[in-house]
This record gives sequence, C-alpha cells and structure tokens, in this order.
Amino acid sequence: MATPGEQGLLPRNQEQWIALGASADKIEIQALLGTVKELLTLFDLLGGAVFGRVKADIQGNVDKAERNIPPGAVTVADAFRAECDSKKEKKDDSFSIGILWMCYALQFTLGILRHVVGSPALSAGEAARLAYKESLEKQHNFMLRQLFKGLLSAAIPPRDVLVTKVLEPESPDLASTRVDEFLAVAQPVVDSLVAENPAV
Repeated sequence: MATPGEQGLLPRNQEQWIALGASADKIEIQALLGTVKELLTLFDLLGGAVFGRVKADIQGNVDKAERNIPPGAVTVADAFRAECDSKKEKKDDSFSIGILWMCYALQFTLGILRHVVGSPALSAGEAARLAYKESLEKQHNFMLRQLFKGLLSAAIPPRDVLVTKVLEPESPDLASTRVDEFLAVAQPVVDSLVAENPAV
C-alpha cells in the first residue's frame, strides 16, 4: 500500500522523460543516460532470464555511448554531428551505435509494458513475444533471434505478478493509467532517437 505522495518507478521515471524533450537537438546526453539507468531498475523488479538479458544489453549500450561521447558534445545531436564529421557513426564502438541499440532494446521494453497492460487476454509470455516481433526481431540476425526466442519461451512471471511489481507501491488497478501516461512521454523520445540516428 502506497503512503500519501509515494510514487512507483514509472511515475518517477516519467518525469525524467518529460524533462528530456523529444528531439536529439534538445536532449542532453547525461540526462538521457541517467534517465535510462534509472529505468533499468525495472528489470530488477521483473526478474527472469529474458529481462536480465535485456537489462544487460541496455546497460552495455549505455556504457558504450558514455565512453564514446565526442569531446565538447552536450546534446545527442552534438554527438551525432561530431561522429558524422569523423566518419565514426557506424563503427561498432561509437556513441551512435550505443544509442541506437539502447533504443532498440527500449522499444522492446516499452512494447512489453504496452501489451502486458493493454492486452489482458495475452499471457505475459505472449505479450513479450509480440513485443519482440515488433521490435528487436527486425534487427537481430538468425543466431540472436534463436537465442531470444529461447529466452522468451522460458518461464516469465505471470501477467498479474508483472503488473503488481511494475506498479508497486501503487495499486495494480492504476496499471492502465500509469503505463499509458509513461508510454506517452517515453515512446516519442525513444522513437525519435532511432529516426534521427545516423547509424541507421
């Protein structure tokens, strides 16, 4: 039971996404990476092999982006331009690639939230498989697709358990409202960082 004024992870993280802005020329690099790092605690709440793998992938790409921030770059657009100027944007160890794959994994994460809450007829596993098909599957090679399909076939906590964990300490009855509000601010940022990324 939440105490008065106590927020769950999504409302807290939502405020950070709102503050970011919705385009690369407005989004400050350190604010973006800090916002994503806080969202990573979501995977600790959810548990399970697939969520552990996604958390590790996002963290790895956050680290890649962080260590490859071009000197003097403040916004994501600054970094994209600097890497284009140096012809580095499509190299594996680059800021642009780190941000791109971070965002691909975030699209998968947001898809899970959308389907788990918005499609009650689906099991959590079905919601995760649908989210994967809509996002990461398009980017993965054959070996990675097989790996993820194996993970998605493994035990995933039941839908009601996931909803409860995501919403704590608030009531699961608020799930649809909280997730819709969160997606409305986070999804445009993530999608714009893919669309504007020179590594695509």
